[in-house]
Amino acid sequence: MTTIRENMCMKIRFLLFMLMIVCAVSCACNLREAKRIKNFPREYTGLDTLIRIDGYYYREYFDFTEVVREYYPDNRFTITWIIFSENGGFKGANSFFRTHKSLQNSANSRPYDGYYTIVGDTIKAKGRVKFQPMMWNLFERHYLIENDTTLRLIRTISTRCPDNLRVDREIDEVYKFFKYQFDNK
Repeated sequence: MTTIRENMCMKIRFLLFMLMIVCAVSCACNLREAKRIKNFPREYTGLDTLIRIDGYYYREYFDFTEVVREYYPDNRFTITWIIFSENGGFKGANSFFRTHKSLQNSANSRPYDGYYTIVGDTIKAKGRVKFQPMMWNLFERHYLIENDTTLRLIRTISTRCPDNLRVDREIDEVYKFFKYQFDNK
C-alpha cells in the first residue's frame, strides 16, 4: 500500500516539475523578447512630421460590464491611451477613468511600453506589459494615420505567457488626440 502511494506521489511530483519547466521556458522566451523591446535603439523617427506628439491619443468608451459596476461605480468610462515620442518609444494603458484629468494624474501607473516603426501610413507599435514577476504579455498594434490628430487601430497581435498563445485580430477603433505635456515620455 505504501509503495502505491509513494509511486503516485512520485508521478505527481514529476508532472508538477515538468509543468514548471514548460512554464519557465515559455516565460523565459517572453522575458527575452520583453527585454529586447525595452532596450530598442532610440533614434529620431520623424513621426512628429506626420502626427502631433505633444499629448496623447485616446479612445474613450462606456464599459457596462458587471465587474465595472461592482468595483468602479463612479468610473464606468474606460480610456485607452497611448503616448508616442519622437525617438521611437511609446507607452500607454487601458484604465478606468472618468475624466482626462484623472488619466493624467495616474499616467505612470502600470503602463505598457515599447517601440514603434513607421511603414508607409501605418505606425507599427510593439510593446510589453508585465502581469506577474518574470512574466510578460507581448503585443503588436498597427495604427493607420488618418490625419495629424486621428489614428485608427486596425490590427492587434498578442502573445500571452505562459502558454505563448498568439492572437491576431483585425480591429477598427478610432483614437483622437488630446494636447497635454507629461513630465516624462
